[in-house]
Amino acid sequence: MPALLVQVVGRESVVRELGAQLTAHRLVTSVAPGGMGKTTVALAAAERIAPDYEHGVRFIDLSPLKEPSLVASALASVLSLPSAPAIQPTQINSFLADKRMLLVLDSCEHVASAAAKLIELVLESAPGVRILATTVRRCAWRESAS
Repeated sequence: MPALLVQVVGRESVVRELGAQLTAHRLVTSVAPGGMGKTTVALAAAERIAPDYEHGVRFIDLSPLKEPSLVASALASVLSLPSAPAIQPTQINSFLADKRMLLVLDSCEHVASAAAKLIELVLESAPGVRILATTVRRCAWRESAS
């Protein structure tokens, strides 16, 4: 996870609420206009609850991706899985199946459809994985399991 380089001021209740939501739900989405601090708050919440996850927290920055088809490769890279030439979602699912981990998917909006498909697959196959996704607009993913 990237280091939190700024002090989070005035967002303590939001950080606490995100942590509480991740305790209650396997998928939590933080939605706000660009520049409102979604990433900062997500990192602060993830840092706070990281000890709850035996296999850690992984931060996946989707903002640099130009193609939605690269979402799975971005996750594979963060998980230190081989991703060339193209990783199959089943490989990711097999790796995550027995993990207790938090995945923070940041800046999902421009790859929302691909991110939604990957999120659904992970939630179906990896019961110990929770996901915090940040985006500037509501996305069409659903939580398939609580």
